[in-house]
Amino acid sequence: PGEAATKIRKELAKEADLLQRLTNPYCANRKALKTLEGQAFNAPTREQTEYYQGQKDELEQQIAGVFEKDLELSSEAYMARFENTIRQNPKLFPLLSKYYH
Repeated sequence: PGEAATKIRKELAKEADLLQRLTNPYCANRKALKTLEGQAFNAPTREQTEYYQGQKDELEQQIAGVFEKDLELSSEAYMARFENTIRQNPKLFPLLSKYYH
């Protein structure tokens, strides 16, 4: 592949990653989950470990709830979320937004 194709693939990968972080609740909360996991692991007392682990568990349950609600959506409604995110943020998705005017 040529240099132009390689550049486009890299940009598309970057946009796909951003789209995932904006639309996938697990990806959107990955940093918070990692932080809570680290706080639980490094907590000086058992009570603090349990507190942070409880916070992490609660966040994971919230994320699971979002995924469960997604199962109730039609394919069209599910895909519309991604398409609308692209459509509403053309500066964040310059390549993908070309297809969603």
